Amino acid sequence: MLCCSAVAEPITFHCYPPGTKVYKRGSSESFLGNANELIDLPPLEGSTFYEVVIRHPDGEHLEKIERPLVHQRDWPGTGQITLEPKNNWVRAKDWVRYPTAFSYLLGTTVFCGFGFLLYRGAKVGRAQMRADRDRSQAAQRMALAERAQQEQERAQREAERRGGEARLAKVAQDRGRQQAQQEQEKAKQEQAVLALRHQALDQAQTADPWIGLRAGSYVAVNLLGKGASGKVYAGQLAQPHPSAPQMVAIKVIETDEKQTPEQQARFMSEIEVGKLLNHTNIVGYYGVTRVQGAICIFQELVAGGATLREIEKQAPLPVAEVLRWLHPVALALDYMHSQKVYHRDLKPENIMITSDGVPKIADLGLAKKPDSTMTQTYEMHGTPAYLAPEQCLDFRSVDGRADQYSLGCIVYQLLSSTLPFSGDVGQVLTSHLNETPKDIPGVTDRINQVVMRMLKKDRTHRFPTCLEALHALETADNPALSE
Repeated sequence: MLCCSAVAEPITFHCYPPGTKVYKRGSSESFLGNANELIDLPPLEGSTFYEVVIRHPDGEHLEKIERPLVHQRDWPGTGQITLEPKNNWVRAKDWVRYPTAFSYLLGTTVFCGFGFLLYRGAKVGRAQMRADRDRSQAAQRMALAERAQQEQERAQREAERRGGEARLAKVAQDRGRQQAQQEQEKAKQEQAVLALRHQALDQAQTADPWIGLRAGSYVAVNLLGKGASGKVYAGQLAQPHPSAPQMVAIKVIETDEKQTPEQQARFMSEIEVGKLLNHTNIVGYYGVTRVQGAICIFQELVAGGATLREIEKQAPLPVAEVLRWLHPVALALDYMHSQKVYHRDLKPENIMITSDGVPKIADLGLAKKPDSTMTQTYEMHGTPAYLAPEQCLDFRSVDGRADQYSLGCIVYQLLSSTLPFSGDVGQVLTSHLNETPKDIPGVTDRINQVVMRMLKKDRTHRFPTCLEALHALETADNPALSE
């Protein structure tokens, strides 16, 4: 309630939002003026009172009543009267319709914040675009590098393929050249073989079908000798070879349908036995082949072609001479026996003499291998004049002492110019089994004792080895050696 006052006082109502209007409400409501303008309020009359109503014309703000106003001086002076919006939506609209310093600050802040966000977004976007562009460029560069590498690999494969084709072409060319050279060399060798065969045929004095015939790498050029099992030819190397001898002896054993498989196997076993032996005083064996139904055995060709038979024709010989010829033979026999190989056909014809005077045991056709089972128990083979008694009864069970008996027969023959026993085959075999040889004339009893021990019927009474037998013979000839 306003107290009376004589004079009206002008006043300004500072209100927000702008456009606020001031009314007075009493017995009747009247418009006083706009806010933020100087309003001359009429003086209070008597005890009449009224209220000051502040209202915004848009109706979206709550009106404000200032009361009680006892004195005009109590009315709002320069203070701010704020009308509250009815809701937040109106408050938001007020920031736009009626901007204030705060709304300007808020708007500026929002604008700056939004601008900063836009700037950051743009910056991030540009960075993302730059990163995407860099990734795209890196991917393009990688793709280009991969394409370049693929092209390089393709070019390398192509180069390798062309190089392989060039190498294959070169290999084919070299192979063709080698084949041509081989064909040329083969033609030359064939011409050399043909010339060698023609030469052998021209020099041959008989119409022997084997003269000039090629056996393996050799051509038979002349006949050396013949025996019960076959012929022996001198073979000349038909083509150069770094390790093969220039000349060999070719033992040709012609086979036919009448020969049993065991007989043919015996021929093949000769080369197998020869391969087991490697001794200076044993004829070397090189190989075997088959030519036109015959077995051809290649063995060492002994220069000179002489045998102990030629030496035997000069008998009787002194003991020292006999030992000179037979001591190497005894060494070879003991070597054979140490290899469990037994000759079983030792005779002067099977002891070759080289041009240097070195004896060599030959013809291993009847030699027994350690695992041989070809010979039957009561089968007899060998030369009767030199056959040990046990060979007449059990040819397969003989051992090295049978060769010692044959060596004793040769010693007897060289010292006396006769064999221990003579006559037909039956008489000789019977003598080997039952009779004692006569003493050798012209030699001492000690020498006869040694020879007779070599010729004992019971092999257990003979010398342990052939070399011991000849050593005993040497001691008997020269007793001073035993002292």
